[in-house]
Amino acid sequence: MRRIFLFFPLSILFVLSAILAAFAQSTTIENIRDNPGAYAGNAVTVTGLVTQYVHGEGNTSYYLIKGDYGAIIKVNTAGSPPQINEKYTVEGIVYINPSSHIPFISERSRSLVGEQTTAPQPPVTNPAPPPPPEQNNTLLYVLLAVVVLLVAGFFLFRSRKPSQEPEFIERQSEPVASAPAPHIDYRDMQSQSSDEFKTIRITNSSPKTLKFIPGKLTIVSGEDTGKSFMIAGYPTAEGSIVTIGREEVKGDRSYSHIQLMQKTISRKQAEIIQKDGKVSIRNLSETNYTQVDGVELKVGERAELKPGAVVRVGELELKYTA
Repeated sequence: MRRIFLFFPLSILFVLSAILAAFAQSTTIENIRDNPGAYAGNAVTVTGLVTQYVHGEGNTSYYLIKGDYGAIIKVNTAGSPPQINEKYTVEGIVYINPSSHIPFISERSRSLVGEQTTAPQPPVTNPAPPPPPEQNNTLLYVLLAVVVLLVAGFFLFRSRKPSQEPEFIERQSEPVASAPAPHIDYRDMQSQSSDEFKTIRITNSSPKTLKFIPGKLTIVSGEDTGKSFMIAGYPTAEGSIVTIGREEVKGDRSYSHIQLMQKTISRKQAEIIQKDGKVSIRNLSETNYTQVDGVELKVGERAELKPGAVVRVGELELKYTA
């Protein structure tokens, strides 16, 4: 009887979890373009006007959909072509292009909202700011209904079995040895300053959601020989990425960028990628080489970074240690 008493609320909680997972977050195209990291990997629902359709081979077709305030996002589709200059509601998963870092949507479903005029509209000189995401009232109603069912089922069970109380067997709990948490020396990151380096520039501040990539990099050539620093990746669908290059990066990706000061470095030199416990580096430059343990990488080629591996970009050498 005690098993039945525990099974009923657990069943309700399981159904509740399934219902919550089925709802996609309703938002705007403008919100996704302004803050792609907050939506990466999440299911969303957006509404907009289809402005262009491009047919590709296999499942590579896509169309462009424009929001009410002019923002445009690409939607990959394996279905039939949408009607141009018609308004659709699209539901799908948000991903971020690892090369351009521009978000796009992988379509799961779409529905036609209504007929739209094809006549050109006058430009909006001072558009109002995009509205906040719509509240999902249906989800609130479902939550309330599940809570009511849970409470009603509890009292119904108690009323049918008033003379039988669940038996509890007291057992002395045994201490469970917890595994020691992995040690990360944050002092290296906190004490370093961009003024301490002459050949690289890194961002000191970082967001609260910062996740360090395992290991650190040590400079083994040039004026900063012997200096080490930790790296943190920007979350994407491909993994956590740290960019390397001569360009200066600002905004929410500045903490995951290593700016190199030498002239023999390209603006976009390479990327360090961490996913599924593995760390690798990918060459992005066509003019300046990227080497791993003396082996030069072609454009777009990746190589795994194992402990002790030496990366050479231009005149700078970095040793990766776990």
